[in-house]
Amino acid sequence: MRKHVALSIICGMILSSAAGAAEWYEKIKVGGDFRYRAETIKLEHREDDSRDRIRARLRVTGEASESWSVGLGLSTGSDDPVSTNTTLTGGYSRKGIMLDLAYVDFHPKALAGLSLFAGKMNLPFEVAEKTELMWDNDLTPEGLALRYRRGVCARAEIFLNGALFDIRDTDPDDLGEAWMLGGQAGLDAKLPRGVGLTVGAGYFNYEGAIGRFGFYRTTEFYGNTTRFWRGTTEVGGYSYYYRGYARDFNIVEALGVVDFGLRDWADVALYGTYVNNGRADDQNVGWLAGGAASRGRDCGSMKLYANYRRLEADAVIGAFTDSDFIGGGTNGKGWELGLLCGAAKGVDLSVTWFRDVRNVADKRFETQYERLQVDVQARF
Repeated sequence: MRKHVALSIICGMILSSAAGAAEWYEKIKVGGDFRYRAETIKLEHREDDSRDRIRARLRVTGEASESWSVGLGLSTGSDDPVSTNTTLTGGYSRKGIMLDLAYVDFHPKALAGLSLFAGKMNLPFEVAEKTELMWDNDLTPEGLALRYRRGVCARAEIFLNGALFDIRDTDPDDLGEAWMLGGQAGLDAKLPRGVGLTVGAGYFNYEGAIGRFGFYRTTEFYGNTTRFWRGTTEVGGYSYYYRGYARDFNIVEALGVVDFGLRDWADVALYGTYVNNGRADDQNVGWLAGGAASRGRDCGSMKLYANYRRLEADAVIGAFTDSDFIGGGTNGKGWELGLLCGAAKGVDLSVTWFRDVRNVADKRFETQYERLQVDVQARF
């Protein structure tokens, strides 16, 4: 009898432990994706460049409590802030894995719709149809941010987003810290006859840009205007000259998206974004306009899209904008055309073509740029 009682107690403890483990497991979500890309780049006056690249990303989110969660992410690539691609080269050499995300998310139950983030995070701002006029889609900024959504009626809700991003800590050259303080507000609405509307506006103030080395690579400015500055060494007080940003960046943004059904056989979206850097007297405007038509989901789905943009030299920070358009950075214009097909659930095939012009600030130095990408992407 005692033996049966003891076995019952042990079994109960095991089952209780298993139940606790299952409860812990349910708080963890794992996802990711893999992409194989064949790419050809044509730049006027240079030989064509063809290469194969891969991208692999792993994402884990866990609930620490009812109001707290943690996000972690790993990806292929280098420390480049706007690319997680790895080129297949180097005699089968091992490829690097980088920390891509590490943040905490506080979303108090008492204030539904509010999330506060700290760490290295996904971009907290709304973007028109995932276009990349100001921010590359691979960018994971660092610092503090908030996102807030609240319904104002049955068919509309407002959104408020804000962030304080750290860009550069105090350097040995004592140029001071660099950071960005930005905010964005907008409205999502469902209009009659199935029409959706999103409008938003933002303001992004960069402090510590003018007179500084490049934000990512110290000698690279990715299309932004530069000039020579005079510096003084900390030891000895000797003067030296260096190249740095010629202008500061206080950027105003406006965006809009209209989506609707077209005779029950396709969904259509028209979208646009406009930016203006108020701290530059010229070469300070960027804009993008485009449209997309899609039909179906998963296997057999199809999406066609096209957009045209013009991005002047000092409209945005060149190091953080789209890394594919004109090869990365600012001071260009051109088309992006794409076709995406669903091969199976979670698997897409896509073709993207960039037909651009670089160095539009001076017609004497304009060069033609083309980029063709063929992708296979699988998500889990």
